[in-house]
Amino acid sequence: MMAMAELLASGQLWQGEAAASRVTAEERLATGWPWLDQQLLAGGWPPRALIELLVDAPGQGELRLLSRALAGLAEDRRWQLWINPPATPYPPALRAAGVALERQLLTLDLSPALALWSAEQGLASGSCSLVLAWLPHLELAQLRRLQLAAERGQCRCFAIRPAALACQPSPAAVRLQLQRVAGGLQLTLLKRRGGWPLPPAIWPQVS
Repeated sequence: MMAMAELLASGQLWQGEAAASRVTAEERLATGWPWLDQQLLAGGWPPRALIELLVDAPGQGELRLLSRALAGLAEDRRWQLWINPPATPYPPALRAAGVALERQLLTLDLSPALALWSAEQGLASGSCSLVLAWLPHLELAQLRRLQLAAERGQCRCFAIRPAALACQPSPAAVRLQLQRVAGGLQLTLLKRRGGWPLPPAIWPQVS
């Protein structure tokens, strides 16, 4: 039987608005998109949590969406760890978005096992403010390990994974599906800790 602390960290225990009430002003990290901030009970990306972004293919707007979070942590002296990005990030674009380039740490071309290990180590180390990982091949137990590591290290883990896995059970605090449509970027909030899923919303300003 799971201990209560492990159940809370895994996201399997319904907590309602209690989880959001424990988020301090210092922990709050706005998404940069007011509609999404309003839907997430933490007022932005939840702290100490696994967050899944589900995409049909890399480059669906996930970095555009996350650039506000990366910039919002610019004053944090810890690393922002990138694991297996599908292409090398473009430094001028990141700097223009307000991202602190000197805080970025990239790992490339890792095997699935090593990518998972690196994500866990980065999350639990306390040396990272954020881990951004492309991890398509994970089982439920491995997702739980990431959530527990994020809790231990006081870190956010953004896992970019295939949209085909939307029906897979997950302990993630937030699961967000991204899809490019004619009007811009369609976002579907599949899961949010402390609330119900929401129907798709289209943001024309995301291109």
